[in-house]
Amino acid sequence: MKIIVGTNTISYIYNVTGQKVSKIVNEATNITQTNYLAGGFQYKNNVLQFFPHAEGYVKHEANNYSYVFNYTDHLGNIRLSYTDINNSNIIDADEIVEETQYYPFGLKHETHNSSNAYQYKFNGKELQDELGLNLYDYGARNYEPALSWN
Repeated sequence: MKIIVGTNTISYIYNVTGQKVSKIVNEATNITQTNYLAGGFQYKNNVLQFFPHAEGYVKHEANNYSYVFNYTDHLGNIRLSYTDINNSNIIDADEIVEETQYYPFGLKHETHNSSNAYQYKFNGKELQDELGLNLYDYGARNYEPALSWN
């Protein structure tokens, strides 16, 4: 599948079972490739970004791994992500990675400490924000929350 916006493109590559395995964003002279591996491991330009665990994800930054925990609501929306940087078992304000509120159909209402590192947000679906599109990947379709349309 390919999305074309002017001279910019997003190309998706799927395996035979329909699972997304790669996304290539060609924006002006910048090309970014994201690879989706089994178990949720996600690489961007061949560098590990994160992998999931039962209560959130583990992010990789500068040869360091840190646990990020997600609070989700009953619909799977990630409302709060936090980490315990200093291992004090007390979460300080600077350890809140992101706090997000949504309108009923998924449009972001308010966000604090926004982090684009982990793109799984509304209903736990991946936000495709490249090229300013702001679509959620629901597998068989992309969803536009501003229009409540897929």
